[in-house]
Amino acid sequence: SVVLNCDKFRNVTHQFDHPTSGVDVFRRLCKTTDVLIEPYRPGVMERMGLGPSTLCKDNERLVYVRLNGKIFLFF
Repeated sequence: SVVLNCDKFRNVTHQFDHPTSGVDVFRRLCKTTDVLIEPYRPGVMERMGLGPSTLCKDNERLVYVRLNGKIFLFF
């Protein structure tokens, strides 16, 4: 799943059971999203057409973060 955090108060989780069914909805949500944290292996989002080059064209202010591994920092 992918979590969209819009502003500081809204969170949306999107489950990709069937990746092609939600791609348009996900791209539409990313147009108003500030930060996207992507937890998948490299290349997974690109295969679905949701890589940083695609999503950042739709929203130039989007901060696209890739996490590989299980490192969590809390301050």
